[in-house]
Amino acid sequence: MQTEVIARSEIPAETRSVIHNARRMVAEVTPAQKRVEAVRKATGVEPLAATFDVVHVGTHGMPDAWFMNKLDLPVRVLQAAGYTATQVVPASCRANDLAPYFAANPPRLALLRGLLYTPEAVRELALQFPITQWVSQVQSSQPYLLRHPLGHAKQAEHIALAKELPNAWYAIADDTPLLRLCGCERAVHVPNVFEAAPDLTRKPRRKPKGRPAVVSIICALRDLKNWPNALIACALAAQTHDLTVLLQWTRPERNDQEPQVRALCELLGLRHEVLPWQAPADYWHEINERVDVCLQPTFTESFCYVPLEHMRHGIPAVGSPAVAYLPKTQQANPDDARDIAAKLCDTIDNYRVRSTTALKCYRDTCAAQAGAFIASIARIIGQPAGAKTTLQDALHGAEPGEAPIL
Repeated sequence: MQTEVIARSEIPAETRSVIHNARRMVAEVTPAQKRVEAVRKATGVEPLAATFDVVHVGTHGMPDAWFMNKLDLPVRVLQAAGYTATQVVPASCRANDLAPYFAANPPRLALLRGLLYTPEAVRELALQFPITQWVSQVQSSQPYLLRHPLGHAKQAEHIALAKELPNAWYAIADDTPLLRLCGCERAVHVPNVFEAAPDLTRKPRRKPKGRPAVVSIICALRDLKNWPNALIACALAAQTHDLTVLLQWTRPERNDQEPQVRALCELLGLRHEVLPWQAPADYWHEINERVDVCLQPTFTESFCYVPLEHMRHGIPAVGSPAVAYLPKTQQANPDDARDIAAKLCDTIDNYRVRSTTALKCYRDTCAAQAGAFIASIARIIGQPAGAKTTLQDALHGAEPGEAPIL
C-alpha cells in the first residue's frame, strides 16, 4: 500500500496547532507522571495523581453507599475549607495494600478510619512515608471502645506510637479528658462531621393530626444503645398518646438481639413495625415521610448521627446526655424509662416548638463539628494556601442539602 505524503503547507493551521500541542504535552511528561505510571503498571493500583493536603483512607469491606458517604463527608468539609482532599479504599488494612496509593505522591496527612489499621501497620507506613502525617482516628467513645477486640490495649499502643514517631498521631472523635491525661501532644481531638452546608430553607413541621405519632428507634442492636428502656418508655407514653414505633437496625447481619426486641414489644403490647435496612436515599425518604420523633436514649456516644439525620428534616429527637449536642429539654436520664417517656410526651405535646429547636440544633451542630474538625486538621498540617479564615467562609460555597452520613 502506498503512503501519500502531505506537504506541511497543506495541513490546516488548526490541525498543525493541535499536533504541536500534543507533541509538547508528550515532551513535558513530568517525573511525577512517570512515577504514577510506574506504580500503576507494577501494582495495578491507581495511585494519587497529585499531592493532596489530606487523604481520607477507608477500610476493606463492602464499599456500599453508606460506607462511601462516611468516607466522603470529611473530604467535602475539607474542600470547603480550602484544603485539597480525596479518599482511597485499599483492598485491606495492611500497609503493603495502602502504600501503592501514596508511592507517587504522598499526601501531607493521611486520616485512617477506626482501629482497623494496627499500630504495626501505621509504624510501617509512617517510616516509609516520613513527609506524611499519619492520623489514626477512633470514632467510638471510651466505653463503646470495649466492643472492639482489645480496643483499649490497641489504643494504648497507638498513643505509644504517637509519642515515639514525629509523624504518627492518635485522634479521638469525642473530646475526652483522656487526651489531656495521656501525656502525648500528638493525641488529639478530631471530631466526626455530618454535613458541609446545612439547608437553611427548611421550615418547622406541624404536629401530626388524625393519625398516631410515629416514633423511630434506629440503632445497632448493642447493649449500650439502651433499646429496652426506649421500648418501655414508648409503652409508657402510649398510655396517654396515640403512637406507633418504627424500628430499624443498622448492620442487620450482626444483630442477634432482634428476637429479644420482638419479644419485648409483644410483652408490652407495643404497636410497632420493623423496617429492613435500606440504601441511604430510601432511608432518608422514609424518615422524612413517616417519622415524627426520633428516640435515642443511649448510654454512651462519641457522636450520634441518627438524631441529626432526623433533625435535618425538622424532626425533633429525644436522647440522653450522651447525645451532647441536643438541648437539655431533649435529654432524658437513659436509666429511667419514666423520664424518657416524659420527654417523649412533652415533645409530641409541644411539637412545633420542638421542631423549630431541632432545626436550629441541627444547623448549629453541623457548623460546630465542621469548625472543630477543620481546626484539628490545621493544628496538624497548618492552614492550606488561601485558607478560609472563618467557619462561615469555610462552609460558604458547599452545595446546600448534601447527603449526610450515618
